[in-house]
Amino acid sequence: MKKETADILWAISLIICGTVGIIAGLTGIIGVDIPDVLTRVLGVISLIGLALLGYTSVIKLKNRKKK
Repeated sequence: MKKETADILWAISLIICGTVGIIAGLTGIIGVDIPDVLTRVLGVISLIGLALLGYTSVIKLKNRKKK
């Protein structure tokens, strides 16, 4: 995988995880009850984002060691 592609995917995964975290945090602080389905969808999106973050982090480390 090219360095640029890994960097873009890594940034996208950080944005995904951050957005889900902010949404979950704000709904908890405000005390808004969101539907169970939305909570589960946010959890699945977060898991996908974390898997992508881990994968791209390993790719970035491998690319760094090649230099």
